[in-house]
Amino acid sequence: MVQTALVAAPIFADPLWEPNDFDGVYVRLNDDATNGCWTNIRETKKYAEDQLALAGFNVIDEPEFKAELPHAPHPLLRENIAEYNLHVRASREDSGVCIGYLNSTFRGAIAPGYDQSKLIVGQIGFPYVWTVWDSKNLNEYMFDQVKDTIEAWIKLGIDLDISKTN
Repeated sequence: MVQTALVAAPIFADPLWEPNDFDGVYVRLNDDATNGCWTNIRETKKYAEDQLALAGFNVIDEPEFKAELPHAPHPLLRENIAEYNLHVRASREDSGVCIGYLNSTFRGAIAPGYDQSKLIVGQIGFPYVWTVWDSKNLNEYMFDQVKDTIEAWIKLGIDLDISKTN
């Protein structure tokens, strides 16, 4: 019944976020992989930057954070930028297999299009986590994770329309 009511109600919607909502996005990689489980870190970062640019983001260098004042805000909180964070935690088992997980998130502070008086701070959208294992390393999985999660995150922001009712 709820679904019928939602479909029948007049809805005017805007996406929660789109790439052009941000002045820039940067890539941050967290490498908690050991024993050669992730070896293409530079290539992964470049690939992520390329995928973000293809998706319509303005890719920037990670801003330098200097706590000049005792409570200086992080650049994510004082600029209209986002961080694409990719965290890898993996280790090689006695059998030689690398086992771990890949976790990617978008972080930032954004005033979404549906209500410019609100601010989303911290993680934007959902985290994407994959448990992975391979006898060699997790390098190829990284490219798949980057491409899939950037596409999914943009789709989520566009598909999660917030209804405006007057």
